[in-house]
Amino acid sequence: MKRFTKQACRENVVASSRGARERDRQTYMCHQHVELQLVFKDCMKFRKRVIDESTEANQAVTEVYTSVANIIEQTLCLKPEDQGYHKFKCLKRECKDCGVNNLVLLPEEKGLGNHEVKWKR
Repeated sequence: MKRFTKQACRENVVASSRGARERDRQTYMCHQHVELQLVFKDCMKFRKRVIDESTEANQAVTEVYTSVANIIEQTLCLKPEDQGYHKFKCLKRECKDCGVNNLVLLPEEKGLGNHEVKWKR
């Protein structure tokens, strides 16, 4: 993973001096996607552990998401029936009816509990 990170950084520095190529964009987005998947996986492990250790009330209102797409769906309005995509306003986070405030978070996820989360590289 470190080799990939150094390579991505080196390519991005070179790309900024000569203009970005398609390969540079793909490498950078791949790096962001890998990091997002790692953070998501650890957050869901933490959520599952907190739910398993806590009361029945938390288990009833909280879902352990299986993918990043599932959690994103929760933060957006429903897709219109005649369209395969969400409204552009929702995707740009300009809609007043959707957003991350629609996610149900446990007190421990908000930092109100006494659980410690350890991040790794």
